[in-house]
Parts: sequence; C-alpha cells; structure tokens
Amino acid sequence: MADGSGGAPTRAERRSFVFGGLGLMMVVVVLARTHVFQVERQYRVDPVESVQVNVNTADSATLSLLGKIGPERARRIVDHRAKNGPFRSYPDLMRVSGIGRKTVEDLVGRVSFGLPE
Repeated sequence: MADGSGGAPTRAERRSFVFGGLGLMMVVVVLARTHVFQVERQYRVDPVESVQVNVNTADSATLSLLGKIGPERARRIVDHRAKNGPFRSYPDLMRVSGIGRKTVEDLVGRVSFGLPE
C-alpha cells in the first residue's frame, strides 16, 4: 500500500494504524477525564461543610461531624442538653464548656434548634 498500488497494507502500516488509533483514543480519554475532574472540583461540596445538625436531637457522633466540634465537645453538648434542657439559639451553645464565640460563629447556618418531640 505504501507503493500506491492499492494492495494490502504491510504489517508495519497496520501496526502504525493500530497504535496511532490507540494513541488518539488515549489522548481523548485523558482530555475527557481532565474535564470531568475540573467540573467535579468546581461543584464539589465538602460533606462536613454541608451538614446541618439539630443540636437538640443529635447524638454525639452526629455532632462530631460538625467542624470545630469533635468528640469531646460533642459529648459536652449532649451532657449540657441532658442537664439543662434544649438549646434555643446560638448564644445558648456558649454555655457549654469549650465553646466560645468563634466556635459559634463557625456553626452559624450549620446547626438548627428544633425542639425535640
């Protein structure tokens, strides 16, 4: 076929065609994956940041999902709630040992204060 006679392609020509096609497919796959990863990064939501937790009904494991809380503060929230009743607002959370203004500011919009049934 290289001589222009229209005959069957040589082994080298077939190999070149196959590997050239594979190379092109690999480039397409890499570009597509790169695009998908860019889109995922653009719209990715951190699960910890998107969680909204009712501080009056959540257990300590659930409260621990909130950033800046952790297991010890979560236990303190549950203990305080059991001893003093439900929280009604953000300032109420500052009555828990180890939770101050900065922590409460970080929790705004991520916790709710629905009363338990």
